[in-house]
Amino acid sequence: MAPIDFVKYLALAERIRTVTDMTSALLQRRPTVSRTRQGVLSKRTLSTMSHALEMAATALGPDAVVIGAFERRTYFEPRAHAFQRLVGRGATVAVAYVGNRDTDGGGFHVPLHIDETAAEVWALVVYSPTLCGYVNAIEHGSYADTALGLEPARQFQAEIGFDGGRTREVIGELCDMFGDRLDRAVVDKINHVSDLRARRHDLYPLEDAWQSALGSLVAHTETTLDALRDQATAATRDQLTGLCNREGLDRWAGVVEDQTLPTPPVGVLMFDLNRFKEVNDALGHEAGDEMLRSIGDKIRQNVRSGDLAVRWGGDEFLVLCPGLESAGLEAMGKRIQAAIRTVTVGDKTADTAFGSQVCRFRPFHFDAADRALYAAKNAGR
Repeated sequence: MAPIDFVKYLALAERIRTVTDMTSALLQRRPTVSRTRQGVLSKRTLSTMSHALEMAATALGPDAVVIGAFERRTYFEPRAHAFQRLVGRGATVAVAYVGNRDTDGGGFHVPLHIDETAAEVWALVVYSPTLCGYVNAIEHGSYADTALGLEPARQFQAEIGFDGGRTREVIGELCDMFGDRLDRAVVDKINHVSDLRARRHDLYPLEDAWQSALGSLVAHTETTLDALRDQATAATRDQLTGLCNREGLDRWAGVVEDQTLPTPPVGVLMFDLNRFKEVNDALGHEAGDEMLRSIGDKIRQNVRSGDLAVRWGGDEFLVLCPGLESAGLEAMGKRIQAAIRTVTVGDKTADTAFGSQVCRFRPFHFDAADRALYAAKNAGR
């Protein structure tokens, strides 16, 4: 990924402030531009915005207070180095998550319990005498209509903003949730920044400029991520059917080692072709490959946008359906089964059984779907 020159954006923000300072009327009234946005946003958008805020805080140095809430330690670990850099620049940093303290993360740690509301919050707040911004979100329990991957597709009820007053309110809400687990030094620094901001009257134009600069950063980062994803697609596709392969499934699901992470429901369908060996024996492997390609097409045509279709083995297929539970899952399984049964090569017609399960934790285990599949095969369904 190309490096992002945040200094350039800060310089632009200062130039904009210089121009707006010449217009006293702008400083006498609250600007009409909205500095807050609310709605259901994907984890990827939230992460991109959080990264931009981290870079901004790095440029602010000792003046910045940075508070982050990351649900689980496994979500914080990839960003630990960034927060260590913030501490090195003199920022006052506090991070909250379920799990033991990351000794390499720097700053103050707020331990969360898995059952408390704060453990469902994804937040990053930057609070300084000159610039403020925040991302504040809570799990929505659904997935975006996208094939980006399970983790980035998780959806949150979110608020993003750059207004100093609202930023202070968000910090207050987090402080209330953390209670006395938040180190007193962090609270004192928040109060100190609030006192400094109360003495200034020229903050709105600069905050507007910062909003524009961060918007450019987010757009740049998301475009780069799209390009990287497109480059990686070829390695995660089965060459015969064009469906996802096992490596692609691991990337999409987000491989989690040595942990059990709760996740919004993901329906799983497992298909296994009946008597497929007879097709290869009677008509040859080229005919068998033609049948598999056609089956891949049928599966792809009958899943929703955002579902993941996987060639799991030689004649086995998986379909993962974010947000789909038992009733809808069974209906989709029957629809795909009926579509597969329309595939004919020579005098052979494809047939399949399927099993299903709903996963609510990662890493995924498909034992229940496997058992249901073979129960269906034994029952002749």
